[in-house]
Amino acid sequence: MKVIILGCKKIGMAVKEFLEDVKDIKSIICIDKRVMGTSHGKIVYKKVNLEFINASDVKGVNVLINTVRDMEKERIVKICKSARVSMIDLTVPGLSQIPRDAKDLGGRGKNWMVFGCGMSPGITNIMANIAYEEMKKTNKISSISIMLVQSREEQKYSFPFGASEAVDYALLEPIKSEKGKIEKIEDYHRVKIKVPNDEEPVGIFTFRDYYGSEIISLAKIMPDIDITYKFGGADADYLDAIRTMHSTLKEINSEEDARKKIQAFFKPVKESNGETINGVSGVYISVGDKIKGLAIPKIIKNKYKYLNYATYPMAVFVGALLDEAKNILPGAYLPENLPLDVQKRMFDRIKRHFDKVNW
Repeated sequence: MKVIILGCKKIGMAVKEFLEDVKDIKSIICIDKRVMGTSHGKIVYKKVNLEFINASDVKGVNVLINTVRDMEKERIVKICKSARVSMIDLTVPGLSQIPRDAKDLGGRGKNWMVFGCGMSPGITNIMANIAYEEMKKTNKISSISIMLVQSREEQKYSFPFGASEAVDYALLEPIKSEKGKIEKIEDYHRVKIKVPNDEEPVGIFTFRDYYGSEIISLAKIMPDIDITYKFGGADADYLDAIRTMHSTLKEINSEEDARKKIQAFFKPVKESNGETINGVSGVYISVGDKIKGLAIPKIIKNKYKYLNYATYPMAVFVGALLDEAKNILPGAYLPENLPLDVQKRMFDRIKRHFDKVNW
């Protein structure tokens, strides 16, 4: 299999590091406007102005992995359709629907496209759907809550993505699904929930409801239950701090100036030697009164330069999806819309890379 990674910043390079060890992948072409390294073995770096990239730049590969957030989604879809190349889209958070131009893929050629990939959305969608399918056979389920937990204490606030994306995300209004109906959450109450984590058998974390784009898509296939999305631990504190600062600055600054000042203050902490001090340490779901989850294992210091607590789950998801490439029919999908047997095999592969909790 030959793949292209479009965009060679933190997420793209992390995916490259993970896939480099996958034997079935014979070639990894990393495309960006700047060269991030020297070509070697199966790794090839190509300098291409992303504003002018076209189908000829991606022909001859099996799958394009898109990590470029600021590039027009519809344009990348058209390029992949023209070149008959399948696509995995990692440009989240925020995506909860399939782009218009991708909806007519079924029955044309052999290529497919999966949107909303990564950890959240991505792993969370599949985790929630599989648990829902399993438990509705034997129990009456009234609710599912997706929970991201950061258990480590932080020296200062940080975020796995760029400062501007962090601020944009923090200022999104929390939502929930009540029996298939999407509603904003007006009450920003915080609750303490006992959950397992990767350091103690059971941890008690303070959670708050937040925005999760997977709620919108999951509500369509789970219209009989309530769905919420929560951040816990240091992540919740961080997002609350951004919201509080924004509210204060807005009183004396324009919206643009307020965001710039917040971005400067919350600029992510630099990482070193592959050991991160930011990101989540576990992703869990509460189905009814039962909690299941995946604790992210400690990344060995000096082993990886780009894989960390945020990018590691994204790379694992991509690897599991590529393993199922031959079993996906032409079409456009969100993770939970993939055939259930494909989702289950993907999740089995994903679990191998995590510390399993109650699975």
